[in-house]
Amino acid sequence: MSISAVFRAAKSYFHAIFMKKYLSRVATMACCWCCLSLSALAQWSSDNLFFELDFAAEIPTGQELREVFPPGANVRAGLEINTWAHRLYLKPNGGISFFNNYYSVSGQETLLEWSGGIDARYYLRTVNDTAVWNFYPVVGASYRGFSNTIGPQPGFVGNTRTLTRGHSIAYAAGGGFLYRRFHAEITYNGYQPIVRVDEQLAADLNANSGLYQPYVFHDTKMDFSRVRIEIGLRVPIK
Repeated sequence: MSISAVFRAAKSYFHAIFMKKYLSRVATMACCWCCLSLSALAQWSSDNLFFELDFAAEIPTGQELREVFPPGANVRAGLEINTWAHRLYLKPNGGISFFNNYYSVSGQETLLEWSGGIDARYYLRTVNDTAVWNFYPVVGASYRGFSNTIGPQPGFVGNTRTLTRGHSIAYAAGGGFLYRRFHAEITYNGYQPIVRVDEQLAADLNANSGLYQPYVFHDTKMDFSRVRIEIGLRVPIK
């Protein structure tokens, strides 16, 4: 008998015996996981699911951000979900940040960011609707993109041009407190996006380069980190 025939026979035996035995266990585990997930969702929908609306001031600490923009504003919304023992909560969320700088009498530069991510909070006391005070550390991660534009200030005439775009993963760590249905939180947000010159702007610059070689713009990592000071409203979903 050839080696290939032996290999095919062993492979057939493996599929007939091993796979049949363990696939049934995997299927059983998957069914149990689905049942537990449905049960958890039913419990979340009663008293362990909260809607949060947050407003924040963002103070630039990264060199490239603070050299151009003063503190900006952020609005964010998300769902806070009880994950373990009414203490560990996960919060998927999305938001928008806005920075603006009046760099001349008639001109302004704007940075608009959008983000989607998840936070994890661990409350020092069990969370319930009657708790007055609670404190927690928080960590988070989010995917953020941005658009950087220049244009006329309100009341002036002119075109708005996109300068740069970029995106990256941001990380956050800090702490906060909960008072009834309100909370306050302060976090440090590390954010170093890959920044690239807008394609249309690059094309326009090269169209005016005349006899010179076309401009080559390299993607650059910049520090857009900031301190975020947040207040928010927390409403139970029942």
